[in-house]
Amino acid sequence: MTFSPRHIHLSGICGTAMASLAGLLQLRGHRITGSDKAAYPPMSDLLREIEIPVHQPYAEKNLDRRPDLVVVGNAISRGNVELERVLDDRIPFCSMADILHQEFLVGREHEHVVMVAGLQAHGADLLWGTGAGIVWHRDIDYNLASPAPEGTRPVPFPASFLPARRHIAFMLGLSAAVAFAFAVDRSLWTRGGYAALVPPNGLVRPTPRPPSPGDQALARAAWAYFQANTRPTGLVDAVANFPGATMWDEGSALLGLLAARKLDLLPQAEYEDRAGKLLAALAALPPIAEGLPNKSYNTATREATDYANRPAPKGI
Repeated sequence: MTFSPRHIHLSGICGTAMASLAGLLQLRGHRITGSDKAAYPPMSDLLREIEIPVHQPYAEKNLDRRPDLVVVGNAISRGNVELERVLDDRIPFCSMADILHQEFLVGREHEHVVMVAGLQAHGADLLWGTGAGIVWHRDIDYNLASPAPEGTRPVPFPASFLPARRHIAFMLGLSAAVAFAFAVDRSLWTRGGYAALVPPNGLVRPTPRPPSPGDQALARAAWAYFQANTRPTGLVDAVANFPGATMWDEGSALLGLLAARKLDLLPQAEYEDRAGKLLAALAALPPIAEGLPNKSYNTATREATDYANRPAPKGI
C-alpha cells in the first residue's frame, strides 16, 4: 500500500496518549496539528520540542485550514465547538483506536506486535508511545516490530531507566501497600479477628464522640462557604463566586446541609427551607436526553451549560 502523508489534527492533543500518538504520526511523515483546552507540562513541553503546533482553547477557527482527518480524543463530546464544526463540514474523523489500527497495525496481522499502552515518564526524556511496539527516546527509535531507521540506535538501559524512576518508585510503593493490606487481612482471619470485631447483631458502627472545639471550628468554616455561595435558586456554587455546578457538587451540598443540621449549625426551620429550595431546584432542572440531567448547570439561571459555564442547550 502506497503511503500518502496527510494533515491530521488531534482534538485533545495534550493528554498523555494523544501527545504520544502525535509524535508517532509525525515521525510517520504526516503533518500534525492539535488543540486542547489548556496545554500543560510535561506533554506541552514534548509537543513544543518536536514542533507540533497546539491551538488553545478549542475553536472553530482551528480547523480553517481543513485537515484531511481529525482524531477526536475521548474527552471530547457533543457541544465542543471543534467537534460540531467537524460534523457540520463533514470533515473525516476517527478515534485514537481507529488511527492506531490504520497507521500501525494494518498489514502486520501476521507479525508479533507489542503494544505499549501510553506509559509516559516525567518530562520529555522518555516517551513510551502507543504505537505498534515502538518506544521513542527523543530522536532515537527502538522498534520491536521492524528494523530501526537509518541513523538511529537502541536506547541504553540506564538512559531509559533513570527518567522513569519516579513511576517505578510509585509502582513499587503501591505494590508494597497492597501486599501489606493482604497480610493484615490474612492475619485477622487467621486469628479470628473479624469475628471479634463484629457484634452479635452483625452491625458495625463507629463509637460516637462529641466534636472537639477544633472540629467545631472547622465545621463552622465549612458551613460559612454554603452560606456565602447558595444562590436564590437554592443551588450552591461549586467554586466561590462562580455560578456553576455539576450534579456531583449539588449532591455534596445536600450532604453538607445534613451534616450542618446534625452539628446544630443551623436551626431546623432554616434547614428545611434550604433543603426544600435545593430539592425543588434539582427537580426543575431541564433534562437533556431521555429525562436525564446535564453534567453541569448555571446555578443562577438553572440553564444547562458546559464546564466553562457557557449555555449548552444540547448538553455535554
